[in-house]
Amino acid sequence: MNKLASSKFLLHKNVLILNKPLINLNIRHQLDDIPDFRKKLLALYKQFYKLRNTIHNGHRLGPVSYHTILRRNFQHIPFNARRIAILLSSDISGETIDILSESELIERMINTLMFVFNSTVRSTTDADIEPAVFFEDIKKTKADTFENSIISTIIRMDGQKPDEIKYDFKYSWVKPFDESIAKYDQHFIDHPQSKKFKSKYPMTYIGFRQYETTLMRLNENLKLCL
Repeated sequence: MNKLASSKFLLHKNVLILNKPLINLNIRHQLDDIPDFRKKLLALYKQFYKLRNTIHNGHRLGPVSYHTILRRNFQHIPFNARRIAILLSSDISGETIDILSESELIERMINTLMFVFNSTVRSTTDADIEPAVFFEDIKKTKADTFENSIISTIIRMDGQKPDEIKYDFKYSWVKPFDESIAKYDQHFIDHPQSKKFKSKYPMTYIGFRQYETTLMRLNENLKLCL
């Protein structure tokens, strides 16, 4: 068994505790000194990346899945485009969504970084803190915060998404799917005895559409960009 440095790791009631945060909690001040938007994104990406090995979702591939999602979102999916595609429902005429400015995006990303960080920590006021001696002690850790529950759900849902949704970086599937669902509803209004409706989209897409909407509504309420 390999020993861990007890000065860096503590074990409190089956929870592994790091003595120091892995990220810069004053990242906002650092970003104020960076004028370029893309360089700010890079600085934020590095902070998110540092948290990869602390992500706990009950599966050994949690850190790998987290990094995959992180890289995909930073490299391929503009948050504004995703946000508009998800929140704009095709059956609501005249609805508009304001595009977030660069400063608003940075502020949301800072909030999101703190949210992800909070998913890896757990506060305690008890005095009975035990030193973590062996790597086996890591297996006893468990985070059960609200933030951890959300991050775990994101990782789990990403693993269940079909590729045609997961790798549709423009979210171009959303509008035609919404239109298909509207036709579905109208079909059974017009033909109440009908038992069949032909659609090119599997009905399982309903769950993914609801998930994307719920997650984006959470982003809107908490000013995040999960």
